[in-house]
Amino acid sequence: MHVLVTRPEPEARALAAQLAAAGVRSTLAPLLRIEPIEDAAAGLAAALDGARALLFTSANGVAAFAALEPRRDLPVFAVGPATEAAARAAGFAEVAGADGDQAALLRLVAERLPPGPDPLVHASGEDVAGDLAGALAAAGFALRRVVLYRAVPAPELPEAARDALAAGTLDGVLLFSPRTAGRFAELAEAAGPAITSGLPVAYCLSPAVADAAARLPWRAVRVAREPNTPSLLRLVEDDRPKSEEPTMKEPEAVANGPAQPDRGATVVEPSPSPSREPAHPGPARTAVVAALVALVVALIAPLLYGLFGLDRRGPADPVDLRPLEGRIAALERRPPPDTAPLSDAIRRLQADVARLGERPAADPALAAEIQRLRGMVDALTRRLAETETAMRDNRLRDRIGERALVAVTALRAAAERGPFPGELEAARAALAEDPAAREAVEALAPFADRGVPDAGALARRFDLVSAAVIQAARRAPDGDWVDRTVERMSAVLTVRRVEAPPAGTPDAHVATAEKALAGRDVAAALDALAPIRDAVVRAAPDWLAAAEQRRAVDTAITRASRRVAAILGQDR
Repeated sequence: MHVLVTRPEPEARALAAQLAAAGVRSTLAPLLRIEPIEDAAAGLAAALDGARALLFTSANGVAAFAALEPRRDLPVFAVGPATEAAARAAGFAEVAGADGDQAALLRLVAERLPPGPDPLVHASGEDVAGDLAGALAAAGFALRRVVLYRAVPAPELPEAARDALAAGTLDGVLLFSPRTAGRFAELAEAAGPAITSGLPVAYCLSPAVADAAARLPWRAVRVAREPNTPSLLRLVEDDRPKSEEPTMKEPEAVANGPAQPDRGATVVEPSPSPSREPAHPGPARTAVVAALVALVVALIAPLLYGLFGLDRRGPADPVDLRPLEGRIAALERRPPPDTAPLSDAIRRLQADVARLGERPAADPALAAEIQRLRGMVDALTRRLAETETAMRDNRLRDRIGERALVAVTALRAAAERGPFPGELEAARAALAEDPAAREAVEALAPFADRGVPDAGALARRFDLVSAAVIQAARRAPDGDWVDRTVERMSAVLTVRRVEAPPAGTPDAHVATAEKALAGRDVAAALDALAPIRDAVVRAAPDWLAAAEQRRAVDTAITRASRRVAAILGQDR
């Protein structure tokens, strides 16, 4: 199966990686180019004065904010999972994600924050869909919108996209916004009947996108059940011929022939299965980097700006990964500095001082000078040892630090979705030279093939068993008359207190756990339930086992992430 991806860079490459992992070939043809707004920093600083939270409706908004503003202390409300992941990768600690559309974002804000005059700040692009400010105002919230970037339409369809459309080799076109769908229609009509006479299926994120695309004679128009990327990808997966089995490996991004920047499109092929030869083998690449960089570049863009010295205002053109791959390959080839001559010189100096010390010291001044020289030699020896240790650490940083960041970020994202054996193997390879990080990822091995439920699923499951947990934990003789009454009635119905439960009661422990799960903090929920663990074991053993697995996975990935951060933070 072959589809056209019309999202802007760098989101297009991340999406292409997901498609390739599912066995779907893609051609990248970004129809919008993201550009930063000049002098937006001053307006952002003013908007943040007195703000109580940030709203992000795209990963581009996160990247633009992170490039301009160092603050990460405000809570973040993100429109969907991709934007939520981008915010976490940018360094925000308190992030809540909605289900992918503006209505869900509004519900999330209303659930988590009380209405009031203190403003929320929406970091956005020039063009926004819907009236978020009006909806929030109607709910009693104040909103300050700050425009940080603009989306510039592509002047024409890239040549590779035109060729694929004209040849009829595409099975679908992925459209994510009404503006993108409208721009595709304009460019396709401008290209003429050669393009419009044989259009494939249009995969649309929402009904509004489908309306904008409807002016073209598509083979069919399909709309995602929910307005988010996973739902749209499920449409594509449903249409993928079952004979095209996915390899579940990350893709290798290759262009059609030699690099031709003016073509404006990139073809991303699924990895070939071991049982057959690849039809179009790509050039040799660094194994882990070529496999994983495309998947997570959209999520760690703010970090990459700092690592590689990119213009923090954001790239005006699509991201070219070849310099990154070349940089890491050059680091691998670079020989370490040779400290052997310095070590030999220090040893010779030590020997000379030792011989002087063996002579009779008739002159006290000479004896003092010999002692001073011995101290200098000892200091030089220590400095040399420290320098060699630092050089080894820096070689470790050069060799694995940057690729380890990519691998661990991909591992975290995959562990939230389901099974992650491929990402675990990639992390093992990237961290092979660091025992501490390797030990952390090895702790994930028991969970990789089957995966573990995410925090959202655990929260929903806990809603179904929480009453049973309370019932199992109650002990009528120790409680007040309400508890005793509840105990007698528990055989026929379940009673939960309406008012805030007294501290230390089973109701209080469960309420605290429910609040933690609403914030996607599984570890805190388990801590809250620790005093009534025996009751949880009796009433909800399956839920408890799944929650403890989720905590183990999160803990291991956090350990690996901290080790990678330590490698990247070592002084050179």
